[in-house]
Amino acid sequence: MRAWRAAIALLLALPAAAAPLDAPQGEWREQSHAIPLPGGAVLRARACRPAGEEARPLALLTHDDPAVTAATRRSASSIASVEIFCWSNEARFFLERGMAVLAVVRRGYAPSGGRRHALGPGCPEDGAAAMARAEAADLAVALAYGRSLPGVAPEGTVLAGVGSGGWAALGLLGLPEAAGVTAAIVAAPFAPRSTAMPDAGCAPQPLAAAAGRLATGAVAPVLWLQVEGERRGSGQGRAAATAWAAAAGAPLRFEALPQPDPRGVPTPYQLINRIDDRPVPAGAAATRFLDGLR
Repeated sequence: MRAWRAAIALLLALPAAAAPLDAPQGEWREQSHAIPLPGGAVLRARACRPAGEEARPLALLTHDDPAVTAATRRSASSIASVEIFCWSNEARFFLERGMAVLAVVRRGYAPSGGRRHALGPGCPEDGAAAMARAEAADLAVALAYGRSLPGVAPEGTVLAGVGSGGWAALGLLGLPEAAGVTAAIVAAPFAPRSTAMPDAGCAPQPLAAAAGRLATGAVAPVLWLQVEGERRGSGQGRAAATAWAAAAGAPLRFEALPQPDPRGVPTPYQLINRIDDRPVPAGAAATRFLDGLR
């Protein structure tokens, strides 16, 4: 009942202009959407749904920061697209589990509008936590919109994100709007400022300190994927996961993944191998995690 009330409240708060941009197409009924945010920015998102008309649990996906190139560096407010399509490995993993998908492009990344959220002042952990909460507020609007779409159930939602997208998902888990979220899968979550050297009096491991703050109030179990030797977040992945687990009201499962084989999967966090759909470590870990929740 709590999840239904939260979903209705969020739905009533959605901007009236939130709407699909085209008709559903293809096997997964792929459809683009525009989701206005308070203040005027607009998130672009892509919805996908398996065959059938029954209500499906939602997987809300968001991306990592794209690689910065000479071309993307020229624009501070709209950098390279990091869209997830219905045929993408991340989307297909959930579609083939019978879930609907809403893949959100966060603000400041093309084709979404607005400027990226700025890191707050103070110690590095202050800025990292503030960024997660700000991006989580945007994701909460997208979550409400996704649950309002035809054929989407209000409960059973799974969040998934890589890198900075995983950090935003962790921020959402601690908000009241996360009611109805049953689990999250985050891969190497980090905030850009987490790599900064802390000032005197700041936490020696700012990402871990920020993770502990964000975990307060979180009640959904988390799968935290981290490649062995990962340097994003100054190598604080395991410490940050430990801090989250200590502060959250739900279990966290940490999976250390092997370094990727350069001849195989191009990124270690792919849930499905894009070449021949062979199981890969991240996908196997995600399958075990979600199957264990049933």
